[in-house]
Amino acid sequence: MHLRNFVPLVALLALLTVGPLHAQTEGGSPENRQVRDGFWIQFGIGYSTFGCEFCDGRGNELAGDFAIGGAVGDQWLVGFVANASLDSEGGGTRTIGVSGLGAQYYPTPTGGFHLRGTVGVSSVSVSSGTFSSSSTGGIGGAFGVGYDTPRSGSFGFSPFADFMLGSVNENSFNAVRFGVAVSWH
Repeated sequence: MHLRNFVPLVALLALLTVGPLHAQTEGGSPENRQVRDGFWIQFGIGYSTFGCEFCDGRGNELAGDFAIGGAVGDQWLVGFVANASLDSEGGGTRTIGVSGLGAQYYPTPTGGFHLRGTVGVSSVSVSSGTFSSSSTGGIGGAFGVGYDTPRSGSFGFSPFADFMLGSVNENSFNAVRFGVAVSWH
């Protein structure tokens, strides 16, 4: 799988999220105002550029996200978040990620712009033909920004950009990630 095949898909999804920004403000129509209440779930896909302590340059990969949790007031979403970066070339697959406690903070109670972050355990999984190795350990994190664009009811798209870093067996890794998530809250 070559990531350049996914770039047009991510670009198309990002264009679909662009809506009338004036509807996202405090003065926007009531049906377009951001409401954060109760259960929250999110799935994301995008582009990642990966680097590690002993890598030869940076690699282009597929980024993925999964989040589930609940609203804590009208400015916080808190729950379990898994951030990942996947590369599949030459018959092998490498997945790096960080999973743990995640939060999204919205500076304005009804706005779509938010800061996002995850703090948890980092992991690396490598497989090539009959060989498979998986390691978990060390502390990792992902920190970035996003923007919710509601489409209908509590469903919407959320373009995001973040920086993920972690360490497994004293080897560090990092990834810069861009993507689009679908979310319900």
